[in-house]
Amino acid sequence: MGSLGDTIGFLSTDIVRDPCAHAASSISCGEAVERLSPTGVLVSWGNDAHPVIRSISAFPGESITVGGSEARLEPAQPATGACLAMGGAIQLEGTVVRPANNFLRMGACVGPDANVTAGADVEAMFRSLTFTGR
Repeated sequence: MGSLGDTIGFLSTDIVRDPCAHAASSISCGEAVERLSPTGVLVSWGNDAHPVIRSISAFPGESITVGGSEARLEPAQPATGACLAMGGAIQLEGTVVRPANNFLRMGACVGPDANVTAGADVEAMFRSLTFTGR
Protein backbone atom coordinates (compact mmCIF):
# COMPACT_ATOMS: atom_id res chain seq x y z
CA MET A 1 0.00 0.00 0.00
CA GLY A 2 2.99 2.26 -0.29
CA SER A 3 3.32 5.21 2.04
CA LEU A 4 -0.10 4.58 3.61
CA GLY A 5 0.75 1.00 4.67
CA ASP A 6 1.13 1.96 8.32
CA THR A 7 -1.56 4.66 8.36
CA ILE A 8 -4.08 4.39 11.17
CA GLY A 9 -6.32 7.25 10.14
CA PHE A 10 -6.94 10.91 9.45
CA LEU A 11 -8.66 13.75 11.28
CA SER A 12 -9.47 16.93 9.41
CA THR A 13 -11.59 20.04 9.35
CA ASP A 14 -11.84 19.44 5.58
CA ILE A 15 -13.64 16.56 3.88
CA VAL A 16 -11.40 13.50 3.87
CA ARG A 17 -11.74 10.99 1.05
CA ASP A 18 -10.61 7.39 0.87
CA PRO A 19 -7.00 7.81 -0.26
CA CYS A 20 -6.86 4.36 -1.85
CA ALA A 21 -8.16 3.10 -5.19
CA HIS A 22 -9.00 -0.59 -5.24
CA ALA A 23 -8.62 -2.67 -8.40
CA ALA A 24 -9.11 -6.41 -8.88
CA SER A 25 -5.54 -7.31 -7.93
CA SER A 26 -4.01 -4.13 -6.52
CA ILE A 27 -4.44 -1.13 -4.25
CA SER A 28 -2.83 2.24 -4.89
CA CYS A 29 -2.98 5.10 -2.42
CA GLY A 30 -2.59 8.85 -2.66
CA GLU A 31 -3.60 11.73 -0.42
CA ALA A 32 -6.64 11.85 1.90
CA VAL A 33 -7.02 15.56 1.13
CA GLU A 34 -5.72 16.67 -2.26
CA ARG A 35 -5.93 20.39 -1.54
CA LEU A 36 -6.22 21.74 1.99
CA SER A 37 -8.71 24.60 2.33
CA PRO A 38 -7.15 27.90 3.49
CA THR A 39 -8.62 27.36 6.96
CA GLY A 40 -8.15 23.58 6.93
CA VAL A 41 -6.23 21.29 9.26
CA LEU A 42 -5.29 17.70 8.40
CA VAL A 43 -3.87 15.38 11.05
CA SER A 44 -2.59 11.94 10.07
CA TRP A 45 -1.86 9.13 12.50
CA GLY A 46 0.34 6.16 11.75
CA ASN A 47 2.26 3.26 13.19
CA ASP A 48 6.02 3.42 12.65
CA ALA A 49 7.82 0.14 13.37
CA HIS A 50 11.35 0.78 12.14
CA PRO A 51 13.62 -2.04 13.25
CA VAL A 52 16.63 0.27 12.86
CA ILE A 53 15.27 2.90 15.25
CA ARG A 54 15.28 1.60 18.80
CA SER A 55 14.99 4.84 20.78
CA ILE A 56 12.54 7.71 20.85
CA SER A 57 15.56 10.02 21.06
CA ALA A 58 16.31 9.20 17.40
CA PHE A 59 13.26 11.25 16.40
CA PRO A 60 13.44 15.04 16.14
CA GLY A 61 11.73 17.43 18.52
CA GLU A 62 11.40 18.26 22.19
CA SER A 63 11.44 15.38 24.66
CA ILE A 64 8.07 15.15 26.45
CA THR A 65 5.83 12.55 28.09
CA VAL A 66 2.52 11.65 26.45
CA GLY A 67 0.07 9.27 28.07
CA GLY A 68 2.82 8.02 30.36
CA SER A 69 5.17 7.22 27.45
CA GLU A 70 8.28 8.93 26.17
CA ALA A 71 7.56 11.15 23.19
CA ARG A 72 9.05 13.81 20.92
CA LEU A 73 7.22 16.85 19.58
CA GLU A 74 8.43 19.21 16.90
CA PRO A 75 6.92 22.68 17.24
CA ALA A 76 5.02 24.32 14.41
CA GLN A 77 7.29 25.19 11.50
CA PRO A 78 6.86 26.33 7.90
CA ALA A 79 5.29 23.66 5.70
CA THR A 80 7.49 21.52 3.46
CA GLY A 81 7.00 18.52 1.17
CA ALA A 82 3.49 17.05 0.96
CA CYS A 83 2.03 19.60 3.39
CA LEU A 84 3.27 22.52 1.32
CA ALA A 85 2.13 20.82 -1.91
CA MET A 86 -1.44 20.48 -0.59
CA GLY A 87 -1.54 24.18 0.35
CA GLY A 88 -0.47 24.03 4.00
CA ALA A 89 1.41 26.86 5.66
CA ILE A 90 2.67 25.17 8.84
CA GLN A 91 3.25 21.61 9.97
CA LEU A 92 3.78 19.82 13.26
CA GLU A 93 5.05 16.31 13.95
CA GLY A 94 4.96 14.16 17.05
CA THR A 95 6.10 10.64 17.92
CA VAL A 96 5.32 8.57 21.00
CA VAL A 97 6.91 5.22 21.87
CA ARG A 98 4.60 2.24 22.14
CA PRO A 99 5.30 -1.35 23.29
CA ALA A 100 7.84 -3.45 21.35
CA ASN A 101 9.62 -0.36 19.98
CA ASN A 102 6.71 0.69 17.84
CA PHE A 103 6.09 4.39 17.47
CA LEU A 104 2.80 6.22 17.04
CA ARG A 105 3.41 9.11 14.66
CA MET A 106 1.29 12.21 14.20
CA GLY A 107 1.71 14.67 11.36
CA ALA A 108 -0.39 17.83 11.05
CA CYS A 109 -0.72 20.25 8.17
CA VAL A 110 -2.40 23.62 8.79
CA GLY A 111 -3.77 25.94 6.11
CA PRO A 112 -2.56 29.56 5.81
CA ASP A 113 -5.79 31.13 7.09
CA ALA A 114 -6.53 28.68 9.91
CA ASN A 115 -7.29 30.11 13.32
CA VAL A 116 -4.11 31.40 14.97
CA THR A 117 -4.54 28.74 17.65
CA ALA A 118 -4.77 25.79 15.21
CA GLY A 119 -1.13 24.77 15.70
CA ALA A 120 -1.46 25.05 19.47
CA ASP A 121 -4.69 23.02 19.33
CA VAL A 122 -2.94 20.22 17.42
CA GLU A 123 -0.08 20.25 19.92
CA ALA A 124 -2.55 20.11 22.83
CA MET A 125 -4.33 17.17 21.19
CA PHE A 126 -1.04 15.25 20.88
CA ARG A 127 -0.07 16.03 24.47
CA SER A 128 -3.50 14.85 25.71
CA LEU A 129 -3.25 11.30 24.31
CA THR A 130 -3.97 8.49 26.72
CA PHE A 131 -3.48 4.78 26.13
CA THR A 132 -5.45 1.80 27.39
CA GLY A 133 -4.20 -1.71 28.02
CA ARG A 134 -0.79 -0.67 29.30
